[in-house]
Amino acid sequence: MALILNRIITSKSILIISLLMVLMLITRGNHFLTSINLPSASIAVFFLAGIYLRKVKIFWLFYLTSITIDLTVSYSRGAFGSCITNTYPLLAFSYGAVFYAGTQLSDLFKNQFNLITILKTLGLLVLATSLAFVISNGSYYWFSGQYIEPNWLEYTSRFAQYFPSYIQKPFYYVLPALMMHWVIKTQLKLSSAKDIEQVK
Repeated sequence: MALILNRIITSKSILIISLLMVLMLITRGNHFLTSINLPSASIAVFFLAGIYLRKVKIFWLFYLTSITIDLTVSYSRGAFGSCITNTYPLLAFSYGAVFYAGTQLSDLFKNQFNLITILKTLGLLVLATSLAFVISNGSYYWFSGQYIEPNWLEYTSRFAQYFPSYIQKPFYYVLPALMMHWVIKTQLKLSSAKDIEQVK
């Protein structure tokens, strides 16, 4: 029985990893694999990976995948552009914050998925995404060397310009994931209730 359960869990993990990998691949920037300009799902991918997969090695798997995609895209364009700078490694902390936030919700998703869990998820997503933005955007502005005279006035202006769209993007993917989770949980409960009735 334990062996069967482990196989089911492993199959579920592989499916989730595959879906999140595909999502990251087709949305991470404009590249040669797709002509569809979708909002980047990277933040959502790390958040959902934290919820459903939890393990630190999974974080590194997705982080290394994101690096591979970025380097491949840059190579295909013939230039690394202004995005890959000395602050690029700090993305690990940005994505790490989001992944860690997701892990804090993992038990709730397994054992107590209800309206309160959904509200906690959305609230934590806002906080984690905001922190990720401050780390990635802030480090790029202040330390990348792309700006000759960085100052708080300009940074505040850039923050106001880019933060709203940055905070919105994960919701395009997390909200449908929450809906799918609710549907699957509901169906499993109904099936379980029917099985109990049949046994009686």
